[in-house]
Amino acid sequence: MSTYPETFTRTIIRLHGNTGLEWLRNLPALLKACEARWQLRLEPAFSQLTYHYVAPARLPDNTRVVLKLGVPSVELVREKSALELFGGSGCVRLLDADVGKGALLLACVEPGVSLHKRALSEEVMCRTAAELMQRLAQPVREQVDVSVFPTLEAWAQGFARLYERYEGSTGPLDARLVQTAESLFTQLLSDNATDSTRVLLHGDLHHDNILSSTAPDACNGVIAIDPKGVIGPRGYEVATFLRNPFEITQTLQALPALLEYRLAVFSEVMGVPVPDLAAWGFAHVVLSAWWVLEDGGAVSDAAEQLFIAECLQALLP
Repeated sequence: MSTYPETFTRTIIRLHGNTGLEWLRNLPALLKACEARWQLRLEPAFSQLTYHYVAPARLPDNTRVVLKLGVPSVELVREKSALELFGGSGCVRLLDADVGKGALLLACVEPGVSLHKRALSEEVMCRTAAELMQRLAQPVREQVDVSVFPTLEAWAQGFARLYERYEGSTGPLDARLVQTAESLFTQLLSDNATDSTRVLLHGDLHHDNILSSTAPDACNGVIAIDPKGVIGPRGYEVATFLRNPFEITQTLQALPALLEYRLAVFSEVMGVPVPDLAAWGFAHVVLSAWWVLEDGGAVSDAAEQLFIAECLQALLP
């Protein structure tokens, strides 16, 4: 098996087991197949590989593109479908795909600097993200195949798997936080149950998935990457942004004040009440703590998510 970053191989094997190990063994041949199919000149992969192998490449006419490879999965099918629906407007453009091979050929986002790594004020970052969220939200109409994308109701069912894992308890997660998150999901989804309030969301729109772009279809100079695709109320989209960048939210003593400021800016731009945004953020972060455990992560990593949840809980009505 070729040498890849240790964190990348460990993540693939942790998430996919023997299937992931076999995929890693076949990755060199898969790369060659993609080179042949799209006549690519592949360059070394990006340095920070996590869940996918992602590398810059050039087409025969020297156009810069990006090849993204992952273990074939329903999540990759959803990403392809979301990219098609966004159509390059505010989101990276999909050029071609082979979902059977887990391959997506994407336009290259240039200059491609993440929101996290640009010298921007907190207000500018929040406004930029909020306006991008507004651009991406796709009304659930005929063009959105609801059979392809999960709903937030389906995501919230993750708590049932938590109880099943720990035989009716919440294991290492604080039971009060879990119960409050469940209650908030139920309340918020009930309050936003009509089709007019439900849209196709990116589902993972944090700082590192918002890149600077000079493309004509960029939204105020930025483009989103890596959409998950989930159907729900637009207020939920803010939740992932609130808990990132992770290394900052874990070390900042003034995190409650930062969260309160972010919520105020998002509320102003998006027209969603601050209490609703805070509730979505809290419910999502608790669910995310469970996802960490479900994916084989450490209890300490889940606890870091709950630290953010506790800060958000103080902002709930």
